[in-house]
Amino acid sequence: MEDTFRALRIHDDEIPPFPQPLVYVPKPLGELFRIFDPRDAPLIGPPPVSHTWAARPKAVRPRATMSSVKNSKPYDEEDAEIQLLYAQARKYGEFVKKLEAARERINAIGASIEATAGPVNGLEIYRETQALRATNQNVNRVLEQLSIVQRPLEGKADEERIIQDGPERVGLTKYLASIRRLDSKCEELSTSTARVNQEAAEQLNLLAISGKNRLLAMWGDLLQADKLEPLQYITKGGSFPTFDRNTIAQLVEIYNFFSTSAALGGPSIDQAWSKYAKIRGAYLQSTLTNLSAATLSTSTQPSPNGPELYRQGNCLIGTYAEGMNLAFFAEWRNISEISPKNHQKTMENTAAESLMELKDTISQLNSQIQQNITTDCFLAYDILGAINEMAFSIDKQTGCLKQQIFAAVKPIRDTAKRSLGDLLEDIRRRISSMVFLPNDGAAIPFTDEVLTRLQAMTLYPLPLASILSSIGDGNWTSSSSNKSSSSLPTIRSHDTSSDSESLLARYVFDSIDNLLTNLESRSTTLHKNSRVTGVFMLNNIAVIDRMIRSSDLSQLLGNSSAMKQLEDKRKKYIAAYTEAWREAGFLLLDVQYTNRGQRPPSGSAASTNSAAIVKALNSKDKDAIKEKFKNFNVLFETLGAKHRELMPAMERDVRADLVRDIRAIIEPLYVRFWDRYHEVDKGKGKYIRYDKPSMSNQLASLA
Repeated sequence: MEDTFRALRIHDDEIPPFPQPLVYVPKPLGELFRIFDPRDAPLIGPPPVSHTWAARPKAVRPRATMSSVKNSKPYDEEDAEIQLLYAQARKYGEFVKKLEAARERINAIGASIEATAGPVNGLEIYRETQALRATNQNVNRVLEQLSIVQRPLEGKADEERIIQDGPERVGLTKYLASIRRLDSKCEELSTSTARVNQEAAEQLNLLAISGKNRLLAMWGDLLQADKLEPLQYITKGGSFPTFDRNTIAQLVEIYNFFSTSAALGGPSIDQAWSKYAKIRGAYLQSTLTNLSAATLSTSTQPSPNGPELYRQGNCLIGTYAEGMNLAFFAEWRNISEISPKNHQKTMENTAAESLMELKDTISQLNSQIQQNITTDCFLAYDILGAINEMAFSIDKQTGCLKQQIFAAVKPIRDTAKRSLGDLLEDIRRRISSMVFLPNDGAAIPFTDEVLTRLQAMTLYPLPLASILSSIGDGNWTSSSSNKSSSSLPTIRSHDTSSDSESLLARYVFDSIDNLLTNLESRSTTLHKNSRVTGVFMLNNIAVIDRMIRSSDLSQLLGNSSAMKQLEDKRKKYIAAYTEAWREAGFLLLDVQYTNRGQRPPSGSAASTNSAAIVKALNSKDKDAIKEKFKNFNVLFETLGAKHRELMPAMERDVRADLVRDIRAIIEPLYVRFWDRYHEVDKGKGKYIRYDKPSMSNQLASLA
């Protein structure tokens, strides 16, 4: 028995110590062998010398994050730590072998005790056997834990090699699979409280985050592109290029990975989209910057005669807007291919830099327009027309960016609204500042200038419809337009409906009426002659009518009451001019007394028998007839001479209209008077200077 217990003697550095008596004293095995629980055993380092197997406090190290990746140890230090783990694992293997040898010796001791003790100590042997079985189970658990300690770092070297090679060399699919495996191991180890598992999880997490950062860099490389020359696509009517199918496939695969790995540390999908907006936004801005510069350089056309009326198309704002439309739509297609949802915010962020440049360009153009509002206001209408059309087109295609575009052009829109009142005020101001008008009543060049402005307005129906709708009918004076609502254009205002056309027609006629009212007031002050004022106004109306009928103003005003009002004004001034001729016609009216004899029927031979009529007159009546002829001749010749003085300045239509009305007044009365009383002169020509043919010729010569 002593030899048997002597065989149990083992060194302290091999297994935990047990009582080792020199003589056999029967004791329960629970006192001989302390129950060993491997879950309380330290997992790293050799057993403590004090032989105390109480469990150490379990240290829990924090999991690696993005910041820990940036501050992680170099790879050489990581390799040293890994080698230390491998050395400790080998030491645990040797320890396992010793534990197995000890278990075999314990089993042998149990069999020897059972053989020597006999039936007398059977109960005590049973108890000691149960304790040995518990010890055996504890040893098995220790072995299991040791195998778990060795498991976390299995395959780390292969994953590390894949991460170091990068997705370009190993292939994107294989690279993503490696990162997913690392994430999976980190999730598995994070549930364990063992310090070695926590350290292994941290190392693997650092490696996974390093791989994700490299993946984000690849995402950025795929988004890179050289700037385009947009005119090559605009002039050919083509669309801007998008990503090829291979690039789209890789971007989609990376996008899907980031969308599902956000909770595992490393770059998120928001960071990926932020990188997209930054890279692609710079690409869009560099592509469109030349169009912005071209727009500014073509907005001003230097002229030796000072500012001239802006003509549609002189500025390349339309080309700029078309290029922006094509560029934004191509980028929208790229984003939609990568992600079928949640892409409006990305599109807005991507276009932000280009829209900021558009806003700067609009600001510079607005300053120029404000300096020459009466000539460059049409540039404002051109800009609004091009940009509004682009905004509605982009909104129809993408469902976003419309409000941002409208906000960029708001300064131009406010200036355009104010220009409508400024143009009316300019008419009043310039006419009131005129110190002289043509003495012959000729039309002034300013009338042609005003009508040229109104003709130019018909080229911008959409922007003017939007502006006039926001101002309101009749609220286009300078003061009211400045105070009017600055609401952005709507789809309702972006049309050429009858309501919009009627608003523009009313504004055009208000401009014409304002022009004529101020011209008449100024002519009355300077000419001080109703006859000259009438010819002056008729000449200007003739210019207005001709310019209306020779342009799109005829379609704009044709269905409105404007033309009728203009015709009423023309008739008014014709009546004012022919008033003096009516006085001459009154001299050809005679008095017939029906009580002095039977009045011959009108149109009968007796009514035109001048000899009989004159013979029937007394001397006083004959003298009165002679005086009428004499006064008529003087007045007719005076009016004819004054008319001929003004004829060179008269517009052709004015001369024709005036002569037609003069003949309608004079010729019927003169023919009748001559037929009745020409015998009073007896053909001497003393009182009657014109017979019927010569009077007709005289009247015709007035034209």
